[in-house]
Amino acid sequence: MGRRSVSQKDLAAALGLSPAAMSDRLRDRVEFRLSELDLLSKRLGVSVVALLTVVEVAA
Repeated sequence: MGRRSVSQKDLAAALGLSPAAMSDRLRDRVEFRLSELDLLSKRLGVSVVALLTVVEVAA
């Protein structure tokens, strides 16, 4: 996944989710729980706020 070279499968395992459940969250079909965001932030080495911050990219 992106710049940190962590796979979606690895993140799913870290959260105790199936790859399909992780996919649902990443595709915004299911909301992340706060506890999941906390685990993700620790795994990725960023704050929860950073995970929730929208960055606009110029076209």
